[in-house]
Amino acid sequence: MKRLLNYLFISLLFLNYACDYSIKTNEKRKNYDSERLKKIGDVQRDLIVKGQIVSNQVVMYKDGQIIYNSIVNSNLNGDENITDKTIFPLFIK
Repeated sequence: MKRLLNYLFISLLFLNYACDYSIKTNEKRKNYDSERLKKIGDVQRDLIVKGQIVSNQVVMYKDGQIIYNSIVNSNLNGDENITDKTIFPLFIK
């Protein structure tokens, strides 16, 4: 039961993110070093090139607001592209 609740909670977080994404992201981002945030996307792309992960998304929240959102698609055969509307299935053992 606890695993099911964890799954539902995480799913709701992603749904909330999909509905909550707005211009506020850019307003919040003003307070952060854009070069440092860019490095996160660089790591995402590097991990794809190394074959360690496929398409992925990093979302950072602070004080209930999105401060960073990066989607990097691998474009590999069989890997589906991610959009800001993608809902991720999570499997918890």
